[in-house]
Amino acid sequence: MRFFDYLNRSKKKDGFYTKVLAYILAFSLLLISLIFFLTYLTVQNNAIDQSYATEQSAISNISYSASEMQDVAHSMLNQIRNDPQLMRLIYSATADDLNNIHSMYLLQNYAEASSWLDSAYIYNAKEGLVIYTYNDGSDY
Repeated sequence: MRFFDYLNRSKKKDGFYTKVLAYILAFSLLLISLIFFLTYLTVQNNAIDQSYATEQSAISNISYSASEMQDVAHSMLNQIRNDPQLMRLIYSATADDLNNIHSMYLLQNYAEASSWLDSAYIYNAKEGLVIYTYNDGSDY
């Protein structure tokens, strides 16, 4: 009889320890899951913020480059406008004049002076003629 009482008490103790161990295990898993979830959210938010900052920086650089290109184009326009040889292309009545051909080469040099400038155009209203040059060296 004593033996059976001992086994009965032992089963009660084992059941208690098993329950405590199960609760500790469940709590630990829940705590680890919560920590991983919070870490995931933090990393995700940091990645989104970093991506946003990088894109803002790229847009700012593009805006600055476009502004610089506009300033260079405006400066080039003023140079062309104040160049008497290029003014011949605008106001001359004859497009076959040797001076006009020299002026066309000068216009081509202006177009080649900038790596981002693709072409330059001048309109001769007297002849209804558009004179242009491409950065690759062709002109008409």
